[in-house]
Order: sequence, then C-alpha cells, then structure tokens
Amino acid sequence: QLSFLYDFLEKEHIKLGAFFPSLENDKRESLLEKAMAGDKEAEEKALTLFLEDIPSIARLYENQGADCGDLEGEGYIALLTGMKRIETCQSPKEAEGFLILRIMDAMEEFLSEQEKERNFHIELADKLEAVHQCAKELWEIYMRKISPEEVASELHWTPEEVREALYLGGVKIECMTG
Repeated sequence: QLSFLYDFLEKEHIKLGAFFPSLENDKRESLLEKAMAGDKEAEEKALTLFLEDIPSIARLYENQGADCGDLEGEGYIALLTGMKRIETCQSPKEAEGFLILRIMDAMEEFLSEQEKERNFHIELADKLEAVHQCAKELWEIYMRKISPEEVASELHWTPEEVREALYLGGVKIECMTG
C-alpha cells in the first residue's frame, strides 16, 4: 500500500532509517511496535525522534517557494495527528511510512495553498491594473469621475466584477478619478 512512498524515498536517496539516526533498525521497530500497541512512553519517544527529523523532510521542498520554518510547522502538526492513528498500521515499517507520508502530504498541501494564494494575488493585481488603466484613460477623455459601470462597459466586464476587484484591492469606488 505504501510502496510508492518507499520507491519515491529511494529515488530521492532517502532511506527510511535515515529519519532515525540514533536508533538501530531493531530498536526502532520495537519502539514503533510498542507505540502502535498504545504504549504512551514509546509513542512520546517515537514522536521525539520524528520531530528531530522534520527539518530534513522540509528541505526536500525548500526549492518550491515556501519557508522551511512554515513547512516544518505543517510537518509537526501532521506528525502529532498521525501519531494518534499509528495503531491502525500493521507493522512498524508501515507505521514509519504512514507518519512520513502524513508529514509529506501536509507539506505538499501547504505548498499547494501557498500557490493558490499567490495566484489569487497575481490575478487581483492584474484586474486592479486593468481597472486603473481603463479609469485613467476614460478620465483623460471625459475629465470627470468615472463610474464602475463605465469601466465595466469598456472592459466587457459586469459592474459587479469591477466593484469586486476594487473592493478586494482596498480601493474606494469614489477614487476612480485621474
């Protein structure tokens, strides 16, 4: 079920054991087994080990336009919520993969949200620029205040689209003068 994750990590030259440098494989597996069985002390130790390695996972995404600190924060939250579901895993290896996958998914979701927000702001800036340019050109022609309806007609937009762009951009409608 998680074989695609293992393939990805191997392709990126990341061994799952690298996320637990302080423990040998058998000790790591034993710790995860106990955590899966509900041992709170083992769960806390496993949590601590993963917490130490979240920065390494975040660095996988550092060239994608987000601050590593923000990615780490998302990873910490995903780890905490994932650790509460570790008992559903069938083996320590699956539990380890499950937690790493949760961390990586959270970081990827954060990057996706950042991209959506960035695109929204770019689109808004483009709309504001179009409204500003149109209002300026109309003002130069008529030498008076320009209404959103006039701008909308010129841009082939609805007046509501013009008002929304102005509102989201923090521009007062009565400011549509030269």
